[in-house]
Amino acid sequence: MAMSKRQKKSGSHQVAIEISQDDVALVVVEHPPDGGTNVRGRRLSWREEAKEINEPGGAEELAAAIGTLVTEEKLSGMSVHVALNSNYCVTRVAAGEREKVLDELRVLHDRSNQYLMLGPGEKAIARSLLTIDAKQIQGWLTVTNRDTLEIIVDTLTQANLKVDLIEHAMVSMCRAVTKMPSANESPAIIVQLNENDVDVGVTYKGRLLFDYRPGGLNSKTQVAQVIQRHLERIQRYCNRHFPFVEGSISQVFISGLQEDVAEVRKELSEVSELKSTRLSAEAILAECGFAGDEVDDDQLVAPLGAALLNHADLEPSADVRGIANLVDFVRSVRREPIIPGLIKLAWPIAAVVLLAVLLCVGTFVENRATSGIDRKQEELNGQMVRVKEMRAQTGVATTRIVHLKKIDAGAFNPGWHKLLSLIGRSMPEPVWLDGIRVEQSGAVTITGPSRTQDAIFDFVRYLQQIPVLDDVNLESQVPVNVDGPAIRFDIKCRYVDRNDLVESTASND
Repeated sequence: MAMSKRQKKSGSHQVAIEISQDDVALVVVEHPPDGGTNVRGRRLSWREEAKEINEPGGAEELAAAIGTLVTEEKLSGMSVHVALNSNYCVTRVAAGEREKVLDELRVLHDRSNQYLMLGPGEKAIARSLLTIDAKQIQGWLTVTNRDTLEIIVDTLTQANLKVDLIEHAMVSMCRAVTKMPSANESPAIIVQLNENDVDVGVTYKGRLLFDYRPGGLNSKTQVAQVIQRHLERIQRYCNRHFPFVEGSISQVFISGLQEDVAEVRKELSEVSELKSTRLSAEAILAECGFAGDEVDDDQLVAPLGAALLNHADLEPSADVRGIANLVDFVRSVRREPIIPGLIKLAWPIAAVVLLAVLLCVGTFVENRATSGIDRKQEELNGQMVRVKEMRAQTGVATTRIVHLKKIDAGAFNPGWHKLLSLIGRSMPEPVWLDGIRVEQSGAVTITGPSRTQDAIFDFVRYLQQIPVLDDVNLESQVPVNVDGPAIRFDIKCRYVDRNDLVESTASND
């Protein structure tokens, strides 16, 4: 069928592809920015001459078909979910207590190389678990040929598609069945009518319980009889291996070309009481509220089921998400170069470390600057203390100078050297002095002893001849003994050469 080549330039997309033995089926789910959801689909034959993907020419023919879809539908750079037809993979399921399930999955893993229908060579395996209740878990093991898987991954990667999911197409169809209007809580059978074979699966609440490819089918006309013949055995298997399943199988969903589906439904109604429903892409879209007028091909159900998963569904680990994703195997064997990965993961840490280093350097420089400022501040504080001390000393000195100037201004300076020299030259031989007193009023008192009285009179007469002395009088005479007989005298006079009057005393022993 054709797909419109017109694409929205914005909004989000989910791309899903089913790879079968002959065709590549594409579904694009668009979420435009203005709201709503549009779904478009397209199928394209990929196999021309090659017998299988992993045989000569197979990879090139698949790459050509994928490249055509990516180019014409402008899918470059988008994420893609891949559903592998049962020709390329099988899924085995176990349920029960945890240890029992893990043991069964280990046995299935060890026997994976026995799936000869997947082709010779090493097998690729994906495992996933889902907790059912406090005691039970369910586990899935999907097996494919490793060479086939790597060719598919390389082809999609070279077409610039980012592969997020690779799962069994029957698992995708189980998910799609939950969106059918007639789906209920009971287990149901899914029949996928391929061009040359038939795949059968049993689903419960969107989870695959088991799948198989019935042998001995020569035409699609025998499908109804095989289902009716196997129904009781399938029901017993479900009851024994999946005790948590409630209800009995009462419905069959059939996918394929419309004429083939109609024929199988007609025959089934004749041989069984099972309700048959055409597994319709249109019905699924209508139930989801999606617009998809061009999606009328029922063979697009598997990629549509794969497209119903979003990125958040794949984020949990395989041990809890309940989705066996073969991309996990690819990632485990194709380790990305450690250096680019480390760079990608470590650059935020490196940025934080660099920022921390810069902050440390800045803090160190700032601390050094602060320390220098603190030292200078301490020096300035010391200098300020010294300045204050010097100011105080200067204040004291200034006060002293003021007082000294006042004293100097009011001091009486009689010219001591001149006065003493004049008095000394006036002293007779037997006279000596023991005191000269000059008072503020200018009065001068001269005292001392003399050996003779005549010497005292001569001294008075000499003093009277000194120009700066006036009113020289002998006030008293007293006999004393100073190393012999002597007379102590007291002479009064007045100093007449002065500027101010201060009291001064000069003593001469």
